[in-house]
Amino acid sequence: MTHPWSLWLLPDARDNGKYKSIIKKVSLRTGSSFFEPHLTLFGRINVNPEPLSEFFKNISNEQKRISAKIKKVKSGTSYWKSFYIDIENNARLEALQKKMTAPINHSRDYLFDPHLSLAYGNVEKTSYLTKEIHLEKHISFNSVAIAFVPDNVDEWKIINKFEFNFGL
Repeated sequence: MTHPWSLWLLPDARDNGKYKSIIKKVSLRTGSSFFEPHLTLFGRINVNPEPLSEFFKNISNEQKRISAKIKKVKSGTSYWKSFYIDIENNARLEALQKKMTAPINHSRDYLFDPHLSLAYGNVEKTSYLTKEIHLEKHISFNSVAIAFVPDNVDEWKIINKFEFNFGL
């Protein structure tokens, strides 16, 4: 199997519930797979993640909640970016991505382009759905996860989750 895992930034409980509901609605309406809401910090890595768990845990313990501005819902032609919410990059998000991916960024080229996918694959005629999705102005994230991500989205699962330090 190639590219078995990704590093995800996960929305806090309030936002997670909201976007989980949107993804579920989109999956039912389009026939696409359901998956956990996430922002990919680094995707589809083919190295053993276990030795990195302590590193991710330590960085997460030093991290406080991150908020980012939501731009709008968009459609694209890439399988992995076909229907998504465009998220504005900011200094804190960029710094976290660089810090978290330092031990793996040599494994392959990866362009960090913050977004939260709503569907993957050949999702056609999503323009009617765009009008039905009501977005907040910001989204908050409070944890990072190692996620098993084989080619079949239905098989995706979170392997390990690292909560941010809320005391910061």
